[in-house]
Amino acid sequence: MCLGVVARDGQKMPPYFFKPGEKVDTAAYYKVLRYTVLPWLKSTYPSGNYTWTQDGAPCHTSKKVQDFCRPAWPISGLPTCGQQAIVEAWDNLTEEYIKKSCASVRRRVEAVIANNG
Repeated sequence: MCLGVVARDGQKMPPYFFKPGEKVDTAAYYKVLRYTVLPWLKSTYPSGNYTWTQDGAPCHTSKKVQDFCRPAWPISGLPTCGQQAIVEAWDNLTEEYIKKSCASVRRRVEAVIANNG
């Protein structure tokens, strides 16, 4: 399993790979947020001008992780051989592609809602 972080200005954090078979529970996810993601955010956005969002995976919704992320909030294992392919694909994401993808989220969510999805 890996964690990828992208930003609307096109920046991307290098993919973080969990160890094969590692259970990504609250403790594991918190550790990555605290010691990998947060330092990247602080070095990429030294002014602190960023907002963190994530999906509803159980490790994302635990009290410890929510408390850690709250200041920045708006209102299984991957085979090792697959990691290089992910890194290569990740490295090929251009700033322009990331910007367009992030900008299109609202429109796509509104389309899902409009179609009772």
